[in-house]
Amino acid sequence: MVSYIKVKIDNVLKGFNNKIPFMQPLYEAITNSLEAHAQNIWITFSKEELLDNETMKPKIVGFVVKDDGDGFNQKNRESFGEYLSSYKAELGCKGIGRFTWLKVFNEIKIKSQLLDECVTIDFDKSYSDDKMKITKQKADKIYTEISFKYVTDNYYNYKDKDE
Repeated sequence: MVSYIKVKIDNVLKGFNNKIPFMQPLYEAITNSLEAHAQNIWITFSKEELLDNETMKPKIVGFVVKDDGDGFNQKNRESFGEYLSSYKAELGCKGIGRFTWLKVFNEIKIKSQLLDECVTIDFDKSYSDDKMKITKQKADKIYTEISFKYVTDNYYNYKDKDE
């Protein structure tokens, strides 16, 4: 018998270091792709139109990671919904990487096309199981695309406080 208790995402995030590097969510998404046996990983960055005053370079404001790995199959979906999941622990997975995403970005959208169904997830601080939608949809290829948007105000505030 397996027992579960509810965990609030805000409480999980309070336990994380506030100095999570901006590219940590990218690292976690790429790691997930590799763990899902992806042969190809595509990354597209979004940037501000205006240059950053300090660096005089455009600021990255989001990115999309797409892969051709296993996708959000039943086991991966179950693991996604479980904090500190032990699924793939033998690979060094701790079941917390997706929460680092929420320290940096307000909106994460996941679309995972399997051969016979499409899984979409709106992952944010108010995530619950009903934000995972599964529809019957046939496809020739499996892919997963994760879109990261809207950098959190707290991310910049924590960064500014330390400088």
